[in-house]
This record gives sequence, C-alpha cells and structure tokens, in this order.
Amino acid sequence: MEPVTILILAALIVIIGNLIKGFFGFGGAFFSVPMLSLIMDIKFVVPVYLLFDLFAESVMCTVTRKDIRMDIFFEMLLGLLLGTLLGTYFLVSFSSLLLKRIFGVIVLVTAVHMFLNHQRHIEQLKLKLTWLWSDIAGFFAGLFGAMYGMNGPPLATYLGIIRMPKALFRATIFGISFVNNIAILALYAYSGLMTKKVITTALFLIPALLLGLYLGTKLQQKVDERQFRRVLAVLLIVVAMVLIVR
Repeated sequence: MEPVTILILAALIVIIGNLIKGFFGFGGAFFSVPMLSLIMDIKFVVPVYLLFDLFAESVMCTVTRKDIRMDIFFEMLLGLLLGTLLGTYFLVSFSSLLLKRIFGVIVLVTAVHMFLNHQRHIEQLKLKLTWLWSDIAGFFAGLFGAMYGMNGPPLATYLGIIRMPKALFRATIFGISFVNNIAILALYAYSGLMTKKVITTALFLIPALLLGLYLGTKLQQKVDERQFRRVLAVLLIVVAMVLIVR
C-alpha cells in the first residue's frame, strides 16, 4: 500500500475514533488502535495515539482541573506505576503479531460485552472506595495504557462503579490519564519507541483528531446512544476477528 494511501486511511480512522471519543467522552483508542493496526505496525500506532491523547487531555485538564479528584489519583498511583512499567515492557518485548492477537481478544470480549448492553449491570453495582480497589483499577489502566493506549476503559469502569458524579467522573479520567500518559511518554522515549516518524505522523493527523472530536460532540445531541453503541460493537467484533486470525 502506498504511503499516501495509508495516511489518508489513517486520517479517516482517526476522525471516526475521535468522533467516538467526542460522543462517549472516552474510547477513541478502543476503535482507532485496532483499525490502524490493520495498516500500520502496532508498535508504531500506540506511540502515535499516545501523543493524540496527551494533546487532547492537556486541553481538557485545563478546563476541568477544579473537578479532578486528586485523592483517587494518589490511591491509584502504585497500581498505575506497576501497570505502566509492565505494559511498556510487554510492548517492547512482544512481537507485533502477538500484541495484535492479544489486543484482538481484548477488543472482542469488550465488544461482545458492549453489544449485549451489560453496562446496565455495571451501573447497578456499588463498590466502596478503597486503596486496594483503586490500585487494581490503576494497574489495569497503566497496563492497557502502556500496551495499547487504552487507560480510559478501566478508569471509566471503576469510577462508574463507585458512583462518581458526571462532572467529577470526566475530569478525573482526564486528569489521571494525562499524568499516566506523561509517564508512558517518558518510558517510550527511553525505550526508543518515540521516534521522529511517530511525532511527524501525529502532527499530520491532529486536524483529523480535532474534526472527529467536533463531529462527535455534535452527533451526541442527535443520535441514540444505545443504537450507536451496538453498531460500534458489531464493527469492533469484525475488526477483532481480523486481528486475531490475520
């Protein structure tokens, strides 16, 4: 495939991925990373998407900083650090094929869960905030964040279970993700994953990111969330199967 064709396809994927992020508040990487991994090396895709997240989160943290629950961040800190270190090690050490297949399984399980609309059962749970649960959630956020740029879903699941108000929920996800992604950036740079090509590709695709966020915000007012979630789930199931068997 020609480089220009790859960049055009990448821009379209980034637009759709950030449309999803603008619609739900998170989940852009959940769509974009597996899709981009079909046309690019996953070890290249994940650092590119890390730069996207840092750009978006730096803006959102400035706007929502007063609502960030720093006490939860500090309770998650140990788990975040351990998960981030382990996730970076896996990303560097594992082959691209193995990484894609593991990711395919994660995406498949999550997409089936999404399609069956089990979110209602999650919302019915109530979990008492403790250091142990915070560190467990932080560990998986750091692990998936470093391996696949996906620290949002574990954070969203945990903060949803402890029944955090919407404004604090969004702000805390942005704040924790931002700090976690700075640590991941440092580890990627040390490990040689953050190359000049990664940076230039991310800069080229930032307009697509901004367009997707804008469209997602507008779409949220017009489209039924449940139907949108199911269509997305079906698409992700197909992508996951391709990642697993390819």
